[in-house]
Amino acid sequence: MTPGAPWRIRLTAELKARFLARPGDGFEPIRDAMETLGLSRPAVLQRVKHGELDSVYVVRGQRKGLWIKTIDQNPSLFEQIP
Repeated sequence: MTPGAPWRIRLTAELKARFLARPGDGFEPIRDAMETLGLSRPAVLQRVKHGELDSVYVVRGQRKGLWIKTIDQNPSLFEQIP
């Protein structure tokens, strides 16, 4: 028991979308995202926390993990940066 318990968490469509069985296009496991972005795990997690990177939590049976959207983060050589 804690002060203010029991808590109620309202699941909005946006919150439900962050817990998926299959990630969308452009998402990859955090280990691959670290390599793609050239960042350490704490640096990737810090950018997720600050909203600089999109992420989803993927659950596949016993396997669970954070997937990071990296495709849009690395424009090609000839792509215009907004």
